[in-house]
Amino acid sequence: MTRVLVVHHDLDLAGQEADSLRRFGYDVIECSGPNWNRCPVLEGRPCDLAERADVLVAISGDLGSNGHVEEIIELVAPRYDAERHGPACNARRSAQQTIVGFANAEGMSSKEKDALAERLAGVVGVDYAEIKRKRLLHLMNAEEVREIAAAGVDIQLHTHRHRSPPDEARYRAEISTNRERIVALSGATPRHFCYPSGAWMPRFSNWLGEEGLLSATTCEPGIANARHDRFRLPRLLDHSGMTPVEFDAWLSGLGALLPRRPIGSHSVDADGMPLVSQFVQA
Repeated sequence: MTRVLVVHHDLDLAGQEADSLRRFGYDVIECSGPNWNRCPVLEGRPCDLAERADVLVAISGDLGSNGHVEEIIELVAPRYDAERHGPACNARRSAQQTIVGFANAEGMSSKEKDALAERLAGVVGVDYAEIKRKRLLHLMNAEEVREIAAAGVDIQLHTHRHRSPPDEARYRAEISTNRERIVALSGATPRHFCYPSGAWMPRFSNWLGEEGLLSATTCEPGIANARHDRFRLPRLLDHSGMTPVEFDAWLSGLGALLPRRPIGSHSVDADGMPLVSQFVQA
């Protein structure tokens, strides 16, 4: 039986995580984390609970936000096996949230984040140079954008860094920078917008109007009609996990009647990143 260590400062959420894992047949050990106890890992000592566990299933994002990335790597990396543990738990998501929280708290530049990602890849035995060679972390380069624009593809707006700052000056600066880059590469002025990660707030619609934009799409699944706010239009998010049957359902209009999952956030943090806890139902 796989033994799982659940570490979380929120005792209610930890209990829910543990109960769920037990229902799936896992042997669960619980730890309330450094917010409640003296943590041996943070003090440079071996952790008996970690040594007894096969996998760490969840950790508090507070560790990364408070700068304890070194300790997280020390605790997780020697025990994490992607093939064995990945499908069974949410360790990947927890680690991602922790690392992103640390990078944001440190105010890291793009180059510093890239250096951190390369170092983490080395810790877990991933060939980061190969990832960069295959271009797995970006979509298009400038020349490719020019090529598709010349072929008639319509290129429209996002925020330039995929963030949604909650203050007007920074939000509009994101749009202005993205518009300038698109004009330089395509020769056309964009007039439409898509909210990054579906992060929408009423104030954003007002700022888009003042920027002279004509419409904006959310990540809310649905078919737009005349009753919709032009700055809060629903759409279909096509992705690799969508089956042909689901896609056909949307083409016919029946897709709008399907059950809906969390689709976007109505709240962002100070740096413009959507708050996961605020994700809402369509």
